[in-house]
Amino acid sequence: MSALSGGSFSPKTPEISEIPNRTIVTATFTSFQSVLTTSHHTVYTEIHLRVHEVLEGSQASTDSFITVTVPGGAVRMPDGKIISYLTQPRDMFLQPGRTYILVLSYRPSGDFYLMGEDWDIFDGIAKPNSDIGKWTLEHGNSLFGGKATDEALRDLRKYLAEPRVD
Repeated sequence: MSALSGGSFSPKTPEISEIPNRTIVTATFTSFQSVLTTSHHTVYTEIHLRVHEVLEGSQASTDSFITVTVPGGAVRMPDGKIISYLTQPRDMFLQPGRTYILVLSYRPSGDFYLMGEDWDIFDGIAKPNSDIGKWTLEHGNSLFGGKATDEALRDLRKYLAEPRVD
């Protein structure tokens, strides 16, 4: 059996990861499809999202559709056998029909994205939907978690405009 770990954090852990080809968007989860790898050893899921706003990155554009790939899923083989991988319930995960602020890593070789952090903004409040976002909000270090969506996006834009000191 396989499982995913949430990781560990400290007060110095950034709420928004510095990841390769970082792209930050607001987007709505429109559909998904589980895919069996060509080796037939594992399954991944392609999540299709409609982009509403690009806050950082040049790979996505407003009103475009992007694909986020996540490990796990289930597929039915032609013989009826079901192959599943990493399908146990998760406390925080993207849900169809909901809208998110997403921190993604673009993979140009396959024209897809990998997940970084995300905040559910479907109900008008930026709710952490990743371990780091939840941790920073619980420890009072969140830039925008728990704020109204408009306020959270304003604060995120301000944060992204500030020069970084390493």
